[in-house]
Amino acid sequence: MALSPITDVQGRVTGASKVARDISEQKSREDQVQILLSELNHRSKNVLAVVQSIAHRTAVSNPADFMERFSQRLRALAVNQDLLAKNEWHGIDLDDLLRAQLGPFAQEPRVRTAGPAIRLSTSAAQAIGMAVHELATNASKYGAWSADSGAVEVSWENDRDTLTLRWIESGGPPVRPPSTRGFGSMVTSMIVEQAVHGKVEISYASTGVTWVLTGPLNRILDGHG
Repeated sequence: MALSPITDVQGRVTGASKVARDISEQKSREDQVQILLSELNHRSKNVLAVVQSIAHRTAVSNPADFMERFSQRLRALAVNQDLLAKNEWHGIDLDDLLRAQLGPFAQEPRVRTAGPAIRLSTSAAQAIGMAVHELATNASKYGAWSADSGAVEVSWENDRDTLTLRWIESGGPPVRPPSTRGFGSMVTSMIVEQAVHGKVEISYASTGVTWVLTGPLNRILDGHG
């Protein structure tokens, strides 16, 4: 509210006018900006913590090719962040996530995806996206995609309470379990298990690697619509 004097022709104050301004809309916009800045700060700190962890664990487990593996993992993380940002941080469709992460490695018919529409929560999308990146990296270096005839099928299904996500390699060279467990092994097992409160099973059959993640839908699905 603002007060302004009213004067006569001689300049004497004869009264005052009162003007009231509704600033509720402006206040609402200012509050929204503060909320967005706070959320951005929170997300930035989370991303930086993830980057720091990736850098540290990559340096420990892959010191010889640190820069290559670190850069690849940052790109995989960036793919997740881009998709989340486009969806206003309301999760990612599983099929979109898989196509974005697998695109740099292989195209049809060397990769097939199949399953119902599933919208992952932010935390589930980040963990599953990184796990898929590690599986794809190993497939291209040692597994199905290291041979011309190799292929990967990624499929998923859900019942009322559980999501089951399968990664099945075929047509590649004979495989065997790794002799050491590096950061990639942690991402595809312990880290993704903790993120979705699920269970991972990995098989190193001679026909190819099979990776299966099962987890409760209430920990995996996005809760926005």
